Amino acid sequence: MDRKQILAYVDDALEGLKDFQMASVDALYDGFYKKDRRCMLLADEVGLGKTVVAKGLIAKALKQNLTKGINKPFKVTYICSNQVIARENLRKLNFFPSDVAVKQSVERIAYLAYDPVQDHKTHQQSLELNTLTPATSFRLSNSYGNKWERLVIYRVLLRDLKMKNRQSGLRWILTSLCGWKNYHEILKGNVDSPIRPGLADKYIKALKGCILEIDGESPLSLEFPRRETISLYDATIKIAERIDGRNWKTNKRWDVSHYLIRHLRECLVDCCLPYVDADLYILDEFQRFRDLIDEDNDNEEAQIARKIFHSKKHTRILLLSATPFKAFTGYHESMEGENHYKDFSRVLRFLLHKNSSKLDQYELHRKELYKQILALSEKGSRKVSSHHRDEVQKILRSVICRTERHSVSANPNALIEDTWKSPDDQIPFGPGDIENFRITDQLATALDRMGVATGKPIEYCKSALYPLSFLDHYKFKEHLKANRGEREIKKALSQSRAA
Repeated sequence: MDRKQILAYVDDALEGLKDFQMASVDALYDGFYKKDRRCMLLADEVGLGKTVVAKGLIAKALKQNLTKGINKPFKVTYICSNQVIARENLRKLNFFPSDVAVKQSVERIAYLAYDPVQDHKTHQQSLELNTLTPATSFRLSNSYGNKWERLVIYRVLLRDLKMKNRQSGLRWILTSLCGWKNYHEILKGNVDSPIRPGLADKYIKALKGCILEIDGESPLSLEFPRRETISLYDATIKIAERIDGRNWKTNKRWDVSHYLIRHLRECLVDCCLPYVDADLYILDEFQRFRDLIDEDNDNEEAQIARKIFHSKKHTRILLLSATPFKAFTGYHESMEGENHYKDFSRVLRFLLHKNSSKLDQYELHRKELYKQILALSEKGSRKVSSHHRDEVQKILRSVICRTERHSVSANPNALIEDTWKSPDDQIPFGPGDIENFRITDQLATALDRMGVATGKPIEYCKSALYPLSFLDHYKFKEHLKANRGEREIKKALSQSRAA
């Protein structure tokens, strides 16, 4: 496919975006490729098309590459909670028509052991879309993989002469977990599929360097009662010599086979990690697998993710999530082990790529902003500056992009226009707004002390400078009218007039 035709498909994809979606694409592109951000979060409200925006970002990045004469494919790896969702959304991310083939996606890291074969006649060479899931690619220690992963293991092992001489035993080891009657026959044939140059040597070296501890709990203790340690390579060789069709179904041999398969798979995935290469990783609803972005976590998932995400300098990471972060953790949530600010801090640390200077600035201004809010008083509110709030917003807006629906418009598809970005169009905010909230909150607190539930008045104050002038038929105002003769309410009203 020529460059002109590819650009036509790219332009069609961009022209299909709505104006607010294109605005998000521009913001993300500028952040990634003009301001050199490694990570960004697209937090659009549910139903506004985060996947469509991601497709637009891919299209714009590819267009810029083609314009600059960069002919290598733009590689995208989409990560979500399961393969069903992944396959569906890969179709949404692909802006080429159905009759233009995209290279078959790689769904597991172990599959990267195969030498990629480029078929210039059947595939366009501009865009590659792959998909991974945490359960199949990042959690290895408690999983044995599927039959096709074990087929990869078998094919790589046969590149070693000692292993090849014991291929019958290897087949019985790798067949142990399968309920497919023909799997043993699959392993017998078609073992000459191309493996990446040098991978077999690297894999065998890794097996020899993987030392297994043999204690009373290890399945290997039944096979090697006098050994304390053994390499994975030697253990596999020895078991392959002893296992055959007569004894492979015994519980002892099954446990040994399962143990070996798990470690053989872990080593292969580790050897294949350098081949995971993407210009853009998309983590959809990342909060469902938050360990992948936890920079302080040393569990298996986090370690594999760090090797993948930060191995290439050109890589960009886009997080997608419509789930808003709460400003604080309630008592009952805290008792259940939730900590919303800790979760948010973890995400922010990932987005800022452990930029300690930025993180320190954010924490400094956040604390000062909280001090201002908590220290509000009748006299103090007149001296409040917006400096700390502006600095917090500046840091967050550098890595987070969000679009919301307008909740009060007659048009359900109307959107809120973000006017804070332009200094000339900023909505004025000053001490009067703070004083207005303080007084309204004082009235709400007075009602609360009387046992009248009114909720928090923050949304009312965000909507109008004098909310009590516009709250006819709202319960808040109705309760005030009904109780205005009470001492608590009289006192609060008197203080509000004095202010």
